[in-house]
Amino acid sequence: MSSDSAIMIDRVAKSYRQYKKPSHRLLEDLSFGYLTFHQEIRVLRDISLLMKKGDCVGILGRNGSGKSTLLGIVAGTVVPSAGVVRRSGQVSAILELGTVFYPEVSGFENISIYGAALQIPPHQLEAKRKEIIDYSELGRAINYPLRTYSNGMVAKLAFSVAVSVEPDILLIDEALAVGDIAFRHKAISTIQRMKESGVTILFVTHNPAQVIALADHALILEEGRIFAQGAPNVVVPKYQSMMMAASDRPLAPPASCLSKENFESHINKSGRRYGHGGARILGVGVYENGVGPVFAIATASEMTIRISCEAERHIQYPNIGFLLKDEQGVTIAGCNLHMFGLFPEAFEPGEQHTAEFRLRLPRLVRNSYSLHPAIADGLGRDSICLDGIEQAYVLRVDHRDEVHGICRPDTEVALL
Repeated sequence: MSSDSAIMIDRVAKSYRQYKKPSHRLLEDLSFGYLTFHQEIRVLRDISLLMKKGDCVGILGRNGSGKSTLLGIVAGTVVPSAGVVRRSGQVSAILELGTVFYPEVSGFENISIYGAALQIPPHQLEAKRKEIIDYSELGRAINYPLRTYSNGMVAKLAFSVAVSVEPDILLIDEALAVGDIAFRHKAISTIQRMKESGVTILFVTHNPAQVIALADHALILEEGRIFAQGAPNVVVPKYQSMMMAASDRPLAPPASCLSKENFESHINKSGRRYGHGGARILGVGVYENGVGPVFAIATASEMTIRISCEAERHIQYPNIGFLLKDEQGVTIAGCNLHMFGLFPEAFEPGEQHTAEFRLRLPRLVRNSYSLHPAIADGLGRDSICLDGIEQAYVLRVDHRDEVHGICRPDTEVALL
C-alpha cells in the first residue's frame, strides 16, 4: 500500500456456515470432514476498493447486501473469509448500534467501554469526557442505564465518542439515520469539517442525499458484489432506479412515457429562460386524475406532469426534468428521466418529444407552487442544461387540511 493510501480492500470475501440444527455442527465436527450439514452463505464476494488519504466514500445498497459486514471487516471487528484489508492511521468506527455498549450500565460508563473498543488511550478519553457529554446533548440521561435509551440516544453517544478522538479514518454505519433532526444536522456538519481537515471517511447509508452531500466516490453493493461505483451524481441515480424497480408501486415514469405525440404548449408569460441552447422547452401541462390541464389541484391526488421540448441539435444523452418550488423559491421536489433509470436514445435536430411524470403529491401546505422544467444533455457532472424555464407553470394547491411545515405525511394515529 502506497504512503498516500488510507484503506486498501483487496478481493475481500465473507461467508458464514448455516446449520438447520445446533446438533448438525457437532456431527460435522465429529465426522472430521467426511459429512457436511451446513449451507454456505456468501455475504461478500471479491470486493476491492482503494481509498486515498482524505477520501470520502459512501456505500449504498439494500438491506442484506453486505454493507455492514464490509464496514465491520474494515474496522477489524469481522474477520474476512478471503482477501486482505490494510489501513493506515488511527481508526474510529460507529458500527451497528448496540454491538459494543453494555445496556445495564450508564451512558457515562459506556463512554469508557466504547472508547476502549475504539482503542482510545484512557487518559485521552478522560480529557475529552466533558466534551463528549456536551456534544451528545444527553444531559442528565448520561447517568441513566443504557437500556433506557432510544436508538437515537445511543447513536448520539456513539457518534460523540467516535468523533472526539480526531481519527485519521472514520467509519460510520447508518448512525446518521437515527436521532433528532437537529443532531443529524450537527453530525453532518462535523463530518464535513473532518473531511475538510483530511480525515478519510467510509460510511454506509440508505440516504442518497447524504452520499451526494458528503461523498467524493460512491458504490452500490448488491448481493455481496459491487454493482456500480463512481461519482456520486452518477451512482445515486442508478441506486434510485434499482430501488424503484423493486418497488411494488413505481414512482418513475415507464419508458413508454417518452412520447412524440400529445404536445404541451402552455408556458407562463413571466417565465425566464436560461441555458446554453441546443433545445427548447415547448410547453408544460399538469393533469389531475387524468383531467386537465389544470391550474389548481387538491393535495395528495394523482398528478401527471408533461413537458414537451424540441431538439435544435444532436443531443446524445437527453434528459428532461423539473423542479417544484413554493412561493419563496424553496425547492419542494425534483425529478428527471435519468434519476429513474430512463435513458432515451439520442434526439436529432427538429425532433419533438414529451416526457410524462406520474406522481402523488403529499399534503402540501395551501399555497401557490411553480414548475421549473428543463432539458439537458450529458451524464452526471458532465450534464449541460440546454434550456430551462423558471416559473413556467403556476399551480395552486387548494384544500382544507391542517398542515404544519411544508407538508403533512400520510399518517395512521392511535392512542395506546
